[in-house]
Amino acid sequence: MPTPTSRPALTAPTGTRPSGLARRLGPVLRLAVAAVLAAGSLVAVAAPASAAPVPPVPFATAPDAPSGYQGQVSCSGTETPGAAALRDLLKAAYGRANAGGTVRACGQGGTSEHKEGRAYDWMLNAGVPAEKALADSFLAWLVGPDAQGVAGGNARRLGVQYVIWNRQTWQSWNGKWKAYTGASPHTDHVHISLSWDGAYKRTSWWTGSAVTQVDRGPCVTHTGELAPAYTGPNYSPCPPPGTRGTLANGPGMYPGQALPTGAALTSPRGGMAAVMQADGNFVVYAPGSRPVWSTRTHGNPAARMVMQADGNLVVYASGNRPVWSSGTSANPSARLVLQDDGNLVVYRSDNRALWASGSRA
Repeated sequence: MPTPTSRPALTAPTGTRPSGLARRLGPVLRLAVAAVLAAGSLVAVAAPASAAPVPPVPFATAPDAPSGYQGQVSCSGTETPGAAALRDLLKAAYGRANAGGTVRACGQGGTSEHKEGRAYDWMLNAGVPAEKALADSFLAWLVGPDAQGVAGGNARRLGVQYVIWNRQTWQSWNGKWKAYTGASPHTDHVHISLSWDGAYKRTSWWTGSAVTQVDRGPCVTHTGELAPAYTGPNYSPCPPPGTRGTLANGPGMYPGQALPTGAALTSPRGGMAAVMQADGNFVVYAPGSRPVWSTRTHGNPAARMVMQADGNLVVYASGNRPVWSSGTSANPSARLVLQDDGNLVVYRSDNRALWASGSRA
């Protein structure tokens, strides 16, 4: 395990004798040097509070089965109990754990369990020896043999599905480290991703007993869309997702309909058009091809507009990444209408306007 580089001893040059002034100042200088060294040690990472994390309950069973990969399929923006508890565990055992580090905005970056609140980034720098030693110590405990000699036993009990650190990743489903080649080398933090059971503290680290039914998380209901946000355990395999109907022409969109690249809505009298452009921008055009409003989502080729069943109008970029929405969720049966006056409006089922572009011909 890497350790901080030791400091060289301070000695007088060979063959010389300290002057009288130096002899008189010797004790003072030694005290000053000692103070500087002590202050330097305080700047370094604090020593771990304990040798390893301590389980909150006795274990009644062997470790849980290794977690398979459960990638992000929904977006909640809410920290899960297991992710918060993992941060507290690191703080208690190792003396430091940064606040936050679990939640990421739905539109930020690509697929990530952070968007479901079930991953934690422990901010440590692989270029700082003391911080690297802290991370390496934790990971040796996490994925190495546990107290009973089970490889990855502690990771299994916590519901850890994979970790990424310093250009390497460990995966629970095969128990091996391999090179990580993602965009971020993860040299400034340890990424720890949890299964759904780990995220909701159902694993044996928290309960003492191994999970007997695997929570599979929310299911994607329609191809190319995010799954509904997590509401509770799902112990059944997800059925194959369906497809949304595509509305290529007409004055509006109803729940479950999508507008792919190149498709357009037209107002009842045909004077206005709302186009899902190839560059990812959704634009309302007045007669004469004059743009009067847009989602400003250009730079996202292959994007599509979806009128979701929850009432939210969303532009999805490739990879199911939402880049714009009307903010009208929690309104089932809402619909979108392109009016003859050029205004694009999301109406509730009782015809009350929920959102409008404000555009005019």
